[in-house]
Parts: sequence; C-alpha cells; structure tokens
Amino acid sequence: MSSLSSSVGTYDESVASGVSTLKSQLDDLQRRLGRALRAMAGTAEDDKDGGYVNVDFVRTKPKLKLNKCRKGSSKIILHPFYARFPEGSVTALMGPSGAGKTTLLDFLTGMLGDGVLACGTVSLPDSDAYVPQDDRLHSFYTCRTYMEHYSRMSGQKSLIDCCGKGSSATIVDEEGLDQEILPAQSPPDAKVDKLIDDILEEVGLMAQKDTIVGGVFKRGLSGGQKRRLSVALEALSSPLNMFLDEPTSGLDSESALRLMEYLNRYARSRDPATGLRRRVILTIHQPSSRIWELIDNVVLLAQGRLMYQGRADRMADFFTAYGHPVPIHYNPSDHFIEALSEVPMDATDEGTIPEEAAPINAVEMWCKCYKQWSKNEMRRMSTRSLRLLEYETTGLRHSMVIRSSPRKGSFRRMGDSADRKFRNAVELTRRSFESMIRDPIVLGLRIGIYGGISLVLGVLFYGLDDEVNAHSVLIGRTALLYFIIAFCSSMSVAAIPFSIVERAIVEKEVRNHRFHPAFYHVSQAVASLPACFVLSILGLGISTKTCVILFITFYCADATSMFISHIAPELISAICISSGVFGLFTIVMGFLVTPSNMSWVLRWAYYIPFMTYSFRSLMYVYYIDMKFLEGSYVNGTNGTEIPADGLIRNITGVYGEPQKLDGSVILDSFEMSDVNVNKDIIILMVWAVLAHLLSVFYLIWARFKHRRVFTYADKEGAAA
Repeated sequence: MSSLSSSVGTYDESVASGVSTLKSQLDDLQRRLGRALRAMAGTAEDDKDGGYVNVDFVRTKPKLKLNKCRKGSSKIILHPFYARFPEGSVTALMGPSGAGKTTLLDFLTGMLGDGVLACGTVSLPDSDAYVPQDDRLHSFYTCRTYMEHYSRMSGQKSLIDCCGKGSSATIVDEEGLDQEILPAQSPPDAKVDKLIDDILEEVGLMAQKDTIVGGVFKRGLSGGQKRRLSVALEALSSPLNMFLDEPTSGLDSESALRLMEYLNRYARSRDPATGLRRRVILTIHQPSSRIWELIDNVVLLAQGRLMYQGRADRMADFFTAYGHPVPIHYNPSDHFIEALSEVPMDATDEGTIPEEAAPINAVEMWCKCYKQWSKNEMRRMSTRSLRLLEYETTGLRHSMVIRSSPRKGSFRRMGDSADRKFRNAVELTRRSFESMIRDPIVLGLRIGIYGGISLVLGVLFYGLDDEVNAHSVLIGRTALLYFIIAFCSSMSVAAIPFSIVERAIVEKEVRNHRFHPAFYHVSQAVASLPACFVLSILGLGISTKTCVILFITFYCADATSMFISHIAPELISAICISSGVFGLFTIVMGFLVTPSNMSWVLRWAYYIPFMTYSFRSLMYVYYIDMKFLEGSYVNGTNGTEIPADGLIRNITGVYGEPQKLDGSVILDSFEMSDVNVNKDIIILMVWAVLAHLLSVFYLIWARFKHRRVFTYADKEGAAA
C-alpha cells in the first residue's frame, strides 16, 4: 500500500505540474493574442512607437474672388481618417490618380505647401528621409564619390583625406598577432567605406560604383540605376522612416523588382545605433504581382477618403466580403483599384452595407463599408474592451499638425553646432568647385562667348585712326564701354537654367535635413569668385583697376542672378525676370540719358543699378588721361575750317566755342568728371554683399516658412 500510495502521489503531482505548465502556456498564448489583436486594431498601447497618422482634414486655402469681393470655396484633399504604419514593414499608399497619395506623403513629412490648410496628428520617430519621384542627382559624381560626399556632409566621414587610399601596413597587437591596417584612413572612415560598399552591393550598383551619374551632355547610369542610387544615398544615414514618391515609376519590371526587394530588406533590418526597426512608406500605382508580395501594409485611398488600411494579405477578405473577390490568376492590386469604381454588394453577413451609404457615390460607399467591416473584425476577434479605430472626425478644433517626437530634433540634426555648419559650408563649396571643374558647361560657355566677343571687338576697333574722325571714334569707344558693362553683365543669365536644376537637388537635400539652404548660397557665392576673375581678364585689360572693376561687376551680376533664381518659381519666369531687371539697369545707368536730363520721376533710379558705378568708373579710368591729336575738336572737324560765327555743336548738342578734344571733355559731357573710382569700387563691393545677404535672408525666411510644419486652423477658418 505504501508503494501504491507513493506511486499515486507521484502521479498526482505530475498531473498537477502538467496542468500548471499548460495553464502558463495558455496565459502566454493569451497575452500574445492580445498583443496581436491590439496591433491589428491600432490601440493606444501599440501606438506608443509613434507609427500612426490621424488626419482631420487637408484642404486648399479659399481664394479671393475679385469680381464678388469674397472668398471662394476650398477643395478638400484629404478627408478624416486614421491609419497605422507598423515598424519593420513596407507600407504602400495606393489609389487611383488624384486620390491624395502624394498629399498624404507630404502630410507625413510635414512639407505641405503654403496653399494648403491641414489639421491632424502624425506620430513617427524623428529620423526620416525622402526620395522624390524624379531623380535629383548631380551628373558629375560617380556612385561611390556621391556616397562619400553625403557621408562627409553628414559627419560620418572626415572632410580631408590627405593621404588617399595608400598602401596597407602591418602592426603587431598586444596579443602578438599581426594586424593589417590602412594608414591612409582612420577607423571611422574605413567603416564608412565598408558601409558604402555594402549599400552599393545591396542595391546592385557595385559594378557601376565608378560610373558617373550622367546627364544631358554625358552618358552615365540608366534610369533604374539612378533611382537605386537615390535610395542608396538616403539609406546611408540609416533613417528610421524612408518616404518614397513613386519609386517604381518609369522603371522596367526587373529594375522595379530589385528596388522593391532592397526596400523590403531595409524595412526588416534594424538601425545599428538604436536597435529600432525601420519603416518604408511609399506611393505606388498598381504594382505587379511580384512587387505586391513584397508589400506588408496598405493604405488605399480614393478621392481623399480611406478605402482600406491594414495588412496587404487581408485586403482580399475585405473586398470578398462586399462581393468583389479577387479572380484567379489576376493581379490583386489591379483588382482592388478597379473595384473602387463599382458599387459594393452584400456578399456575406459581415459585408452588410450601412443604410446611410445608399444615396452616395461608390467611393463613399466603400469608405463606409470599410469602417463597418473593420469594426466587425474587431468585435469578432476579441471580447475584451478594445478601443475602436477613430475614423470619424471629432469636430474641428483649434489644433495643429504635431508629432509625438518633437520636430525640433530633426532641425538639430540639420546643424545647430558650429562644427556641423562649418562642415556643410566646406563640403558644399567643394561640391561647387567640383561642379565647375568636372561639368564646366556654364563657365566654359561664358568664357567662350566673352573671349569670342572680345576678339571680334578687338578686330572691329583695330586700326581706327583718331585723325580721321575723332568724334566718331569717341562715340564708338564710349558705346564699347557701355556694351561691355551691359552685355557681359546680362550674360550671367546663362547660369540661371543650371541654378534652377540645382535648386531641385538642393530642395531635396534641405527636406532631408542635410544642410540649411543659406549654406548652399554661401558656397555658390564663394565658388563664383574665381569664375568672375577669369571673365574679367577677358575684357579690356588695359589696367589693373579696369580688371578690378570688371571683376566686381561680374560678381554683382552673378549675385543678382542667384537671387532671381531663388525667388523665381520656375525657369521661364526666372529668365523673364532677369531679362527685365538687367534691361532696366542698362536704361538708367547714364549712357542713354545723363542724370541731369532724366525726368525727376526716374532720377533716383540712376543710383540703384550696380551698372551705374561700373560704367562711370570704367569711363573715368579709360578717358581721364586720354589726349587726342592737335586740331581735334569736339565736333570732329579735325582741323577743318571753323564756321563764320565761331560756334560749333559739341557732343552734348550745345552750340558754343570750339574746344580741344580730350578725355575730360568727354567725361564732362556724361557728367562723370568728378567720379571717385575707389569710392565706386567700394559701392560695388557693398552692392554685391547686400545682394548675397538678400539671398541669404530670403532663403532663411523661405526655410522658416516651409519649416512651419504646424498649420493652425480654428473652427471658423476650417468651415470657411
């Protein structure tokens, strides 16, 4: 009995132990199920990582109707909805054209335009990068040098690599083992080089690492390779959120698939510094079946309304519930987009269409059907109290677009430290010089034009004898000085098209917090100095002071063109504005009409253009010491008989006594005899500095305006 009771007792204990183990496993399974359900429902507990957006509204600002003297109506771009962006996944913003995909992407990145009012909440980790739809790349960089340039700008790599790659050396460590090192590189630089190689290998550009990007004048990478390079450049800084606008548009199927495969791997990897998983959020039009398999999460929009949001593999269940199952051997993404144009049907009990959805259009019906379906899904999956998704708006209020992580952190990354500002200025200046050296189209064209014109003018004025007709000679030479200042200054307009192209690249880099746009302008101002010097020695190099005047004149012209390229919205308007500005400057600079003869309405305008001080300084330097031959008079009689009344008409059109023709007479006729050249040079220098400062202030103001991520809207304003 004792043995039996002992065995029975042992059996009871083993059963109790098994039951306890099973109970603990069931509790653990229940906790996991609860977490999974909360992840699907988007509850507050799961939202603590910041992966959601709650849109109240996004609409255009009402425009003032002049004929009715009242505000017009505004257009709603995005209606109220809530969507999640799980970490470690690829989220696709899908929908037909005009659905609001790009607007939602701009809403997420806080870069909505000035003509838009928005209200809502965005909660994402404050480390992001944006890849635009078009490839905004410099044509002269190779894949590797472009990556190195971005690494230097972000501080990952040192600015100066004075020794190059050099040869390796061997040292003996503390354990007596040989270790190979690269003396030309510090350990951080070596790690960055390895990171660059790894990323290029991942995106499939390792074989093209020494190939230039290419452009209009030089062949280089293909369209798909450029798109992959754009992604690789932003992946170098390892952002937690990568936003892409139509990354597969314009690519062949193979290039699009390789790019999406890399983005899928990137989303599933972890940030090495923080250990956090990443997010990839992109807009895409009807992806192929193979690309669809790489998408984890979908936000489906139509007419600014939310049609579906959640896991991609659950979309078929939703559309099946409302009578639109995916046909066999059919691309699911194509089917979902096409189904939005058809009215949903009652296919199942779960797919009951809300009664209030009957009188509205198909898109609004799908929107209400999804709200009903998602609530039914949550009720069926869990009996515990879960917060329902907040798709319905709670009413307009005095609020703003916010982030759970303060946006100011991203601006700290943009360079509050003096070291970061210095690094940006140096690296951008280096890039500007490399652009002129490796892609010297603009500078080469200007040098060729200036050199050719100087040669033609030299031949044109060569051999002109003052004894033939001094009056004609002085008119020609004065017109020549006017032409040099007016035409050569206006030729700075040739750089505007390239500045506009460069501006698109800079806007992308500024949006990704790489530098402040003011640093870019400073680098351009510094880089234009040697170009202006080269151009100045192609002019009338009769003296050092003449070259100095021309140098500062060209620098002022470049500063003016830079400012116009900043404020003009696009290329055509920039060329029109610059042509008008330089045309007005040439009219009032004192050649066509002297200051005293100008109307009082425009007399003040004589002192505004930099060309005024350039022209009169050049005139003074050229004519002050000039003496014509004996017998040359201001009327060009050149020793001929003086009229009987002794009066002749001088260059200013006034009759008087004949005067000997020399430089001072010409200066008097243009009211330039009292010109102080040194003072005018100082004025030109101040003019150039003020023009550059005006550009810097404008860029700071524009950056502050676009930096205003928070868009305020009260109840009355929203209802307007």
